[in-house]
Amino acid sequence: MLHGKWWEIYSDPELNALEDQLNINNQNIKQSFENFMKLARSSPRPARNFIPLCRLLLLSAVPNPPQT
Repeated sequence: MLHGKWWEIYSDPELNALEDQLNINNQNIKQSFENFMKLARSSPRPARNFIPLCRLLLLSAVPNPPQT
């Protein structure tokens, strides 16, 4: 089983850059989700009212979100 930065065995600078960006995006999504959950827990409104907000937060964490 491979551990760590296994993709570096390919010596591909573009792959390395993509992996770095992926790590940043994952942290942004994690932070957005944590913010959403904090807001959902602190609000007296039912969670179903937060679905549009959740979508907005997730899309804001992606640099080039897909167009819907």
